[in-house]
Amino acid sequence: MSEAQENNELEQNEQNIEQNEELNETSTSEETTSEVVEENNSEETVEVKAEEAEKIESETTAEVDDKNLPKVLSDEEKAAIVEELKSLESSGSSFNVNVLSKTRGGFRVSYKEFPLFLPISHFSLKRSPSDSETEGLENTEIEVKVLEIKDESGIPSIVVTRKAILEAAIWNNLKVGEKVEGTVTSTPAFGAFVDLGGVEGLIHVSRLSKARIEHPKDFVKKGDKIEVLIIDLNKENNKISLSRKELEPSPWEGAEEAFPENSQQKGIVRRLTEFGAYVELKPGVDGLLRNGEISWTKRVSDPSQILKPGDKIDVQIMKISTEKGIASLSMKRLVENPWSVLQERYPINSVYHAEAIDVNQKGAVFALNDEVDGFMPKSKMKPIMKGSKMPFEKGEKVEVVVTEIDPSTESLILAPKLSEEQIKVQEERQASRANQANYKKKGDSTFTFGDMLGEKVFDKLNDLKD
Repeated sequence: MSEAQENNELEQNEQNIEQNEELNETSTSEETTSEVVEENNSEETVEVKAEEAEKIESETTAEVDDKNLPKVLSDEEKAAIVEELKSLESSGSSFNVNVLSKTRGGFRVSYKEFPLFLPISHFSLKRSPSDSETEGLENTEIEVKVLEIKDESGIPSIVVTRKAILEAAIWNNLKVGEKVEGTVTSTPAFGAFVDLGGVEGLIHVSRLSKARIEHPKDFVKKGDKIEVLIIDLNKENNKISLSRKELEPSPWEGAEEAFPENSQQKGIVRRLTEFGAYVELKPGVDGLLRNGEISWTKRVSDPSQILKPGDKIDVQIMKISTEKGIASLSMKRLVENPWSVLQERYPINSVYHAEAIDVNQKGAVFALNDEVDGFMPKSKMKPIMKGSKMPFEKGEKVEVVVTEIDPSTESLILAPKLSEEQIKVQEERQASRANQANYKKKGDSTFTFGDMLGEKVFDKLNDLKD
């Protein structure tokens, strides 16, 4: 074959590539959108369409020098090489190619003098490698794999890639427990994706810091170079789990000196539970404010009755331990205990119109006013109870009577205000119990049926009679 024939064959090969590009030009925008989605999800795929590579190749800005042209191959030699490349594609095996020249869209390379194309997007793990990374490669050998083979016009168009080889090398070098440096690529609400040199790992928001983080973007931003710890590798699913908090010093270091016991501190309510509220003293240092330490006079069964996340409050440090990472807090101890005054303000037998704010099997809590709550035990409800059903519901407003007040236990005991008829029934019961007690004191050898039943059963019989 003459040199003119050889040049004609190379030109025909390039024309085929351009024709294939025109046929698939309409899909270019869809492929570009796919790449953006893949970048946002940090799951860049190794495969690209041959059409994309062919379009890039058509934008060549450098011509192949005559001295770099492959030697003329016979049809039999070409067919044999194509079959060999198909076999390499099926097995996923790598092979070396010779770099002929650089174009705007990639590299012209050859395998056993057969021309191939390496797109710039498949030269490295970067989407757009720098010029310094792609210069001076002519007449050198690089390792590649077959990406795609098209043979629609009778002249095969073969595209190769280096990405899978480079990715495998990175995966082989990564080790669980190893500290590595990476670059933050995105910060969704659930964490931060970090580029480790061609593959991406995820730092879940819970592992970004030992301090509480509302959103990853408040802690790191795109482009930040950070050190991370590899905590899990899942090559099969192409997932790398990372962490930063293990590399930070404990936020509790020096906490005992910064927040001494009995000192007053400012905090932010971060989380509510059924037993209290967690209050942030500083990022990473939270203390527990139990329900019983919220108020001297209000019986708090649910902290949301008084507090909500985000509230800025003053607290007293009751206990704190740097070693254990715990702190016990109080709100009520910042003010004087009012119970000695309340004893005079709420005398025995005083009557109040109160609202039931909590009803349970032990009794009911009533808000007398904004200042104090009282507790009515179930035993005090007997005169108005029918069977075992509680006579009050949450939110119900009734008249109550103060029966006891004890500053030492910070308790105010209530009873329902009875009608005249209910008072009469109660007096009869008390008289019946007194008679039983008198019989026992006298040592009377006789006993009644009521004595045999006992006081509790006797009360039940009286309830039925009522």
